[in-house]
Amino acid sequence: YKCCKYCRIEYEDADGKWGQENGEWCGIKKSSCDVYYKECFSSPAFPCCSKCNVIYTDEEGEWGCGIRDNCKNNYNSYSKTSTTTPTPSSEPTCWAEKLGYDCCKHCTVSYTDESGDWGIEDDDVWCGILQTCNIDFDYAIDMERPYNSIPNPEKLHSRDYARILNLNLRFYECQWSGKAPEHKQVYWRYDSALEDGADVGLDLTGGYIPLKSSFYDAGDHVKFNLPMSYAMTMLAWGGIDLYENYVAAGQIDYLLQMVNHGADYFVRCHPEKEVIYAQVGVGDIDHCFWVPPELMTMERPTVCKLTPDNGASDVTGQMAAALASASILNKKYGNTEKAELYLKHAIEIFDFADKYRDVYNNPCPEGASFYPSASYKDELVWGAAWVYRASGDEKYYQKADEYYDSLALSGRNLIGPITWDDASSGIVFLMSKPGFGSNWERYLGEAQHYVDQYLNDKGARTDGGMLWYSSVSGWGSARHAMAGTFLYCIFNTYHKPTDPKYFNFIQEQADYVLGNNPFNRSLVVGSIPGHEPLNVHHRGSHGGYSPLSPPEHNMYPLYGALAGGPLQNDFWDDDRNNCKYISFI
Repeated sequence: YKCCKYCRIEYEDADGKWGQENGEWCGIKKSSCDVYYKECFSSPAFPCCSKCNVIYTDEEGEWGCGIRDNCKNNYNSYSKTSTTTPTPSSEPTCWAEKLGYDCCKHCTVSYTDESGDWGIEDDDVWCGILQTCNIDFDYAIDMERPYNSIPNPEKLHSRDYARILNLNLRFYECQWSGKAPEHKQVYWRYDSALEDGADVGLDLTGGYIPLKSSFYDAGDHVKFNLPMSYAMTMLAWGGIDLYENYVAAGQIDYLLQMVNHGADYFVRCHPEKEVIYAQVGVGDIDHCFWVPPELMTMERPTVCKLTPDNGASDVTGQMAAALASASILNKKYGNTEKAELYLKHAIEIFDFADKYRDVYNNPCPEGASFYPSASYKDELVWGAAWVYRASGDEKYYQKADEYYDSLALSGRNLIGPITWDDASSGIVFLMSKPGFGSNWERYLGEAQHYVDQYLNDKGARTDGGMLWYSSVSGWGSARHAMAGTFLYCIFNTYHKPTDPKYFNFIQEQADYVLGNNPFNRSLVVGSIPGHEPLNVHHRGSHGGYSPLSPPEHNMYPLYGALAGGPLQNDFWDDDRNNCKYISFI
């Protein structure tokens, strides 16, 4: 059998033995796929069985599973299907039933009806569908379908915010590093970087590959703790103060899984009280290889060892904030053991940051060449504020409040969103929470000024209305707009203003990135089939060996990724070589 050129697959050779290879599309003999939760042999390249699946009829009337028309397995091998032609029920509950096809029991599917219209339905039994369906529960992936194939493009934007919330969390799973989750929602991700930390005798697996990272960061595979800990703090913050929303959307367990995966990695990065590791992998090596994380073979040295002789208050202050916020979320959820573990490490790491002050550019040149830190002052206040909120220890509030003045953060006109390198605006909103220490009203004044200045300044917008920060929006405009909008969400949650203009503004910004914009395209992968990014700059999603190589469109959906975003004139180009980072919404 020919094997896959752009993917990893499992196949049976002439001797009946199984293996994994790289080549072109394969002929596969095995036809027994479990359509529920058990992964099958062909999942890596030929995803017929990840969690739930859709059975469909191809052009020749044969039955198969997976995406596009690559899989033609025996229809009779599926226990959840019938060999008889589906008939509509007496009272059809979805479009497919009206056409004579049953609807899905375990997934939401997109399909084309006889008129060529697209729809999304959710129902009680398995589907017989004429077009291609993605295996991962939400929407069909047909890379050949033209962008204008959905009717009424002026009404494209999605307000199914609960589904978008799930997509957002799935983006973190797309960036997952280490042992893949047991019950995954992203079918194409597998174990990766399982030897991280071995060069220093530690297990530093886990986290994320750049999220801006034991999650990976954006489209590369170095684990930079500074931007990763920022992402983890923001994710946990939303879960803490918008907890009921996550519960209502059915996403609280998934949120906790993503937060804890990052927090567990930070715990492993802190093997001794005054020893912290801040990076795994080196960008100059990593950027020479355009491969998915599962196929990495390059060296991944553990660098940026922080000790009393090599402090870095920015990355350690941010790590303390991430662990403290994870502690609060776990305590709210009822996971006391995790909450106590994370708080212990948060306190020790913050005390280290406070005692051994420096920017991480000095002890961590490998990280600073990609994520240079402008200052440690904001992260020191930020870390103290979060440790106070998690512990209730008044001394950390006093540090946050005093450092805000003594480190010259007060009295400034805040002109940008919260970012991985500047937590100043986040500090103001966090410390404006009613009852947050004795001076919360002071911070409320600054927060009020912030939300009003951008609400009233029409120049701080793209022509189509998206938030635009002149200081940072030239690189990844959409993520900065969403980070700024998140602060409006926090303000609205904490202070419950009677004027609806703040909530309306939040919704306008969310709707812009979800398709209600001058270019009639959602910026979120997975949100609107046919009108969403197809070519985000991401190695794992692409499936090729160079950003310029085939496939033309990314082979694997990078669920929930927020594309870099438009220029101030609302021009946006879905170009993989435009590597203004994808990020979370």
